[in-house]
Amino acid sequence: GEEFVVVFDGIGLEWSAQVAERIRSAVVKHEFPQALRLSISGGLAVYTGQDLDVLMNEADERMYEAKRTGRNRIVGP
Repeated sequence: GEEFVVVFDGIGLEWSAQVAERIRSAVVKHEFPQALRLSISGGLAVYTGQDLDVLMNEADERMYEAKRTGRNRIVGP
């Protein structure tokens, strides 16, 4: 389980969710060598001036919620 962060600047929550879903969908549909099958469980958080550690914790909690509730999904606020 690798983790990475994608930062969307100035596009708002709705667009961020759409882009995250497009990334998730593209990874699932991609044909990787040796029949490797990947999926993405992601968590969205919105920066509202809070400490960046708090922001990352919010996104992390939502990612784990996505994993707990079936994996291969994006969970947002």
